[in-house]
Amino acid sequence: METNPAVKIKKPKATNKPVQPFTAEQVEAILKATDSYPERNSYGHDNRARMKAFVLTLRYTGLRIGDVVKLSRVQVSNGRVLLYTTKTGAPIYLPLPPVLLNALKVIENGSPYYFWTGKGSKGSLNTWSYAF
Repeated sequence: METNPAVKIKKPKATNKPVQPFTAEQVEAILKATDSYPERNSYGHDNRARMKAFVLTLRYTGLRIGDVVKLSRVQVSNGRVLLYTTKTGAPIYLPLPPVLLNALKVIENGSPYYFWTGKGSKGSLNTWSYAF
């Protein structure tokens, strides 16, 4: 080609709006909404408590949904959660407030994970977590 037709194409302008945290009223409404779930799930476990703990875990850890789904009981100890950085694999201990620790204690599902049965592949959790 003698000329480059792509030269006439302009770069798109990205207009990213900053993410705003939920207000206290919105967080309260989200937590109240967990009471609308059935009391028992298909496994017979307390679904409302599980949902409330899930929301509180998202709120106080800042973890992604998929990471909360895979949160294991061994990661939570002495009032904090143990995570590893992706880049260096360095351990990070994140303190957890009593309200979250109490919510996690209530979850009894017979699994080493709080929000997952442990059955199926971890890869399938990423797909599932978007539908959560």
